[in-house]
Amino acid sequence: HEIVHPAQTICDHLKSIQFDGLIFCLTSEAFKSLLRDAGFDVVEELVGYVETLDDLRAVINSDDPVKAVIIDVDFNLTASKLMRAHGYLKKNPECLFIGGAADTLITVGGKDVIERTLHLNLSRRQFVK
Repeated sequence: HEIVHPAQTICDHLKSIQFDGLIFCLTSEAFKSLLRDAGFDVVEELVGYVETLDDLRAVINSDDPVKAVIIDVDFNLTASKLMRAHGYLKKNPECLFIGGAADTLITVGGKDVIERTLHLNLSRRQFVK
């Protein structure tokens, strides 16, 4: 029997392709910690509330040179995080779009909802490891 651990599998994949770049994650903190512990550079999240359009612009518009967007289950997902991921993927067609193996049958929430939303807006499919 094999056990698949999405975070570890994605981490191993990034190592296998010698990935060197900034990563934006829509994942759990444990997932991000695993990536950081493996030596990968993960974008730090902005803390605070979006109360105005100026706040929203500041949160979603970033000049960070992100080279990968990874999605899995993010129990603290916000619209602004999703918009930021969209911006990174739209701005850089070479940006990797990687998805974990979370259950796609989860009807509310789950990473599949995120992937479908980004796919519909970008016409890009994620690489699922």
